[in-house]
Amino acid sequence: MRLALLVAITVFAHTAFNGSRVTVSLYALSLQSSPLTVGALISLYSVLPMLLSVHAGRMIDRVGTGRPVLLASLALAAGVGLPALLPGLPALYLACAVIGLAFMVFHIAIQNAVASISPPELRAVNFSWLALGFSISGFLGPTTAGLVIAGAGHRTALAILAVSALVPALA
Repeated sequence: MRLALLVAITVFAHTAFNGSRVTVSLYALSLQSSPLTVGALISLYSVLPMLLSVHAGRMIDRVGTGRPVLLASLALAAGVGLPALLPGLPALYLACAVIGLAFMVFHIAIQNAVASISPPELRAVNFSWLALGFSISGFLGPTTAGLVIAGAGHRTALAILAVSALVPALA
């Protein structure tokens, strides 16, 4: 049961993360941004994780997984929701940095949680279930983003994705 919950909340958080990448790119293009700007935005998803992932892992080892998952989910929702509330390129820049950092902490914490609840003989199977959750959300995020953008616009897509990011915090 605990594994199913971890996989389920991962699907919601990763859906928000993946959907935001598509939405941010298309939103920036709709604002007449250059390809360089879009590339800079998308690179912001990775710059803070690149610099801080080892520190985040050490912190999660010290404090456990519960609080980091909660705080990362809230930060992810805030980052994804920011451009829905404050339209424009400056909000997109800040959002990309926050989203990347928040999801990195979430990802490390979830992997730590799966490892800690898995006996050695089930560890590979449990990580396979987690990988399946990532695959499902890898499909749901961009698909949801595209459908909502086509029907209701970029800001609405970001708002819906922000709600998806809140689900793990509520769980």
